Amino acid sequence: MLGTGTVLIPWSLISLISGDTFLGVGLIFMYVIILVVRNIIEPQFIGKRIGLKPIVTLLSMYLGLKLAGVSGMFLFPLVVAFLKNLHDAGVINVWKTNE
Repeated sequence: MLGTGTVLIPWSLISLISGDTFLGVGLIFMYVIILVVRNIIEPQFIGKRIGLKPIVTLLSMYLGLKLAGVSGMFLFPLVVAFLKNLHDAGVINVWKTNE
């Protein structure tokens, strides 16, 4: 339930205060890399894997988290991808398309 910042930020601050600047700066750098990967690269990768645009994937993950908790964060993008595949196959008509 704790994020990486919960561990890395205090650890880096303690390292900087205690004089180990190399470790402190390295931990901050590692946190920034993790933050970029989690917030920018991960939604794009997941979106490509399930066939959704990154913004749709990110929004469905966020809505799933807010409406159904952690399990919703994983289930909502799958439901959206399932609906998109049904729509693309012509089984259902969920949203308008420019045809």
